[in-house]
Amino acid sequence: MWREPITTAWIYHNATLGLISLSSDWENWITIADKNLWATSTDITSQSSYGNYFQWGNCYWFPISWHGAWQWPISAAWYWPNNYYNDRYFVYWNAYWDSSNNANLWWWITWTNEAMRWPCDTWFHIPSITEFNNLLNLWINIWAWTASGWDNMRDILLLPYWWVKAYSSSSSRPIYSAWTYWYYWTANNYSNTNSYNLEFSSTINHTQNAAKAWGMNIRPFKNEAVQPDESRTVLYQ
Repeated sequence: MWREPITTAWIYHNATLGLISLSSDWENWITIADKNLWATSTDITSQSSYGNYFQWGNCYWFPISWHGAWQWPISAAWYWPNNYYNDRYFVYWNAYWDSSNNANLWWWITWTNEAMRWPCDTWFHIPSITEFNNLLNLWINIWAWTASGWDNMRDILLLPYWWVKAYSSSSSRPIYSAWTYWYYWTANNYSNTNSYNLEFSSTINHTQNAAKAWGMNIRPFKNEAVQPDESRTVLYQ
């Protein structure tokens, strides 16, 4: 059934499709998933909203409770779009896990939304650092930024606080970090040891780089933005 498209900004949610669409000018939209990858709930106070962990470039998901196998660095040189790396070992050695420094594991070099899909669902992709910066700038325009703006972003965009699984030179297993930050991978390579990520606390945000051996969440972006219609729930207006 046809519904009237919404032409009034700001933020709208379709729980059935699992989409959040945002605009600050009524014309240009960004659409993201309403949950972290492999999360089952939008209730950000629940563990079921956290999703699973990913090391940068490895499409295998590691559950929150994971205490499984790990190994020394391997070479991921022979992987490319549609032949993605997917292995249950949490490869762990200081900052990196891939000795070949394959910058195209999440297809930052190929650079199409379709190529940057894995491990997301069809028509979604791992966002670029540019897309995250666009989202942050849009949020600033929407919120007319205040000190509480990032807390509001967490709550309205359903971004749960969760930890990062980080390597530790003093431990034989990866460890959890503190509660006060939450992290999301981008598809962008930075160096042989690091890749770009989005980092939040309750008062600040950073688009920076972090060790590829860390386990972080993914928030998928829709390949093409979806303009909401009158059936959507208003998250902020």
